[in-house]
Amino acid sequence: MSTCVEPTRSTSALHRYRSCASQGTVGPLEIFSNNDKPSGQYIQKRSQLKLWLALVNFDRNLARLEKNIISLAADLEQLGMTRANIFIAGHGEAGISVQRLANRNPQQLSGIILLGSLLQNGTQFEYFGMNVLTVAGDLDGVTRVTQIAQTFKVLSQEVEKNRAMQYKAPMVIVKGINHGSFSNDILQEDMKRYDLTAELPIRKSQRLIARYISLFLSYTIRGSRNKKQRERMSKWFRKTTTFLQPILEMEKMELNRFYQSQWLNNAQIWLSGLGGNDTQFLRVKSYSVEENVGISPDLYIRDNNVRIVYVTLFFYLKRCEYQSDTYSHLAHSPTEIRAFMLSQKRIQSHFYNVTSVRDFTCRDLNYAAFVTALSKVPPEVLKRYYGKHKGAIFHEDIHINNENEWWQRKLLVNTTEHEQHVTAYLYETEVESAGNEVEEGGEGGGFFYCTLLPPSRVMEWIYVDALRNSYNSEINQRFC
Repeated sequence: MSTCVEPTRSTSALHRYRSCASQGTVGPLEIFSNNDKPSGQYIQKRSQLKLWLALVNFDRNLARLEKNIISLAADLEQLGMTRANIFIAGHGEAGISVQRLANRNPQQLSGIILLGSLLQNGTQFEYFGMNVLTVAGDLDGVTRVTQIAQTFKVLSQEVEKNRAMQYKAPMVIVKGINHGSFSNDILQEDMKRYDLTAELPIRKSQRLIARYISLFLSYTIRGSRNKKQRERMSKWFRKTTTFLQPILEMEKMELNRFYQSQWLNNAQIWLSGLGGNDTQFLRVKSYSVEENVGISPDLYIRDNNVRIVYVTLFFYLKRCEYQSDTYSHLAHSPTEIRAFMLSQKRIQSHFYNVTSVRDFTCRDLNYAAFVTALSKVPPEVLKRYYGKHKGAIFHEDIHINNENEWWQRKLLVNTTEHEQHVTAYLYETEVESAGNEVEEGGEGGGFFYCTLLPPSRVMEWIYVDALRNSYNSEINQRFC
């Protein structure tokens, strides 16, 4: 449909535009920020709907922003627009203002559109007062894809209970676009610092984004009667699920909903040095604990015809502390895993006639985390990563003499010119025996405490951090 956009009025606080094709007609209204004018106009021109388009300055003062939008809607109503269908789009941080405004005015709006932005932490889609479309880029360095995965996990859980949620709150990841793709590559300097390099031209990006938004608007306005639209939105959900699956699977392996870690279970088995059939006689469970709780790993034996050694280990996930939702450009995965394990010597002292495969160290476990993460990601992501990354070097463990000092040390991760250097701290105690027998429980000693590299953090390197033109590993330090 051929349309044009002409200004009807301009003030310092508000810019208003209307479609020539919409004069004298009833049509939905889209509200974009001034920075997103090119995208808004492109969507208006390409949409099958007759759209009104309004551009506003997104003021962090919600009361003032709300007043401006209400005034705008009243003026356009005089020109023939109905208030029945009003949508607000927010890009990046403006998406937070959009959500807050929507919460204040659920009866006034039909839906919101988040471009390179996410529903705020702790918000459930099913209880949000209107439909929500989220469009993100896999090369967005400001709203990173690993953060998008966390929000999508919430949506997926809701879809499991109610399939209609995939239509009420669709989430789309557009491959090859970055944060600037939503705003004609116009970003503040601090945002440019974090953004990645887009692979798609701006025009092609706008065309793809417009298609998603147009379908969302049409579906929301016309309801669920259109089977083809539902099928397309179901396809969006499946594609997003497939794309984010490696990230979410790695995170689940690291910490599941029962606060256990299959990753640490595997690490303890490797550390035991047992090989072949011997590993079936070692059973490991791991539990997440709070920082410095003074707990030690446990071991006990059941010998009913078959001797089984049970090990319970503990771990603490160290995270950065962010004060608000405006830090989506920084890594949110754990910075390290503090693992309280048992040494090879301690575990093998409870077995008879076993042969060690090899002696494992914290360094080996960190290398395993790196390789495991690499093995999970799709080929196109690996290609990007290897195009920038120069390699990772895992240095010998630094041995610490006492547990208190070990707690004061952090896993060392330094990045120089896209080359990463990882060094773990190890605290190890001797195996304690009474006579010729090593005791069960904590009395047997043989503690093996490591500062470990979280596989989910490696995922963030692969998908985001390593792709930056200038990657500084100290970016996060003031929050950690």
